Amino acid sequence: MRLSSMLRGLALLALLLLIAPTLSQIASLDFIGDARALAQSGGITTIMPLGNSITQGSGQQNSYRRALWQLIQAGGYGADFVGSQSSNFSAPPPNPDFDLNHEGHWGWRADQILAQLPGWAATYQPQVVLIHLGTND
Repeated sequence: MRLSSMLRGLALLALLLLIAPTLSQIASLDFIGDARALAQSGGITTIMPLGNSITQGSGQQNSYRRALWQLIQAGGYGADFVGSQSSNFSAPPPNPDFDLNHEGHWGWRADQILAQLPGWAATYQPQVVLIHLGTND
């Protein structure tokens, strides 16, 4: 039991060391401040939902993206989800009445996602990146 806890702790530390440079690069660009100012001005904020299956969703569920989209719209904010994906795993989303673009990849580990992040960021230039990683690690 103690060895299992130690291994989990080491795995978490390794993940944090892996993503720390990426997170510091994102934070240094002040995406949050820019996005907040843009939202308050009535502009469109580009948001990249990034992660694994929980972000992508399946044919039976929309993932958190639909509920978030509805909250953004109900709040009167302008948003544009961005990413190379526009479908759920194995089937279209059951309720496709929201912005379907995302960067969710079923079964991918954090290192696989982070290896692609610079290219996706350059292509889609999101102002906000929602990160949900680690489930498959």
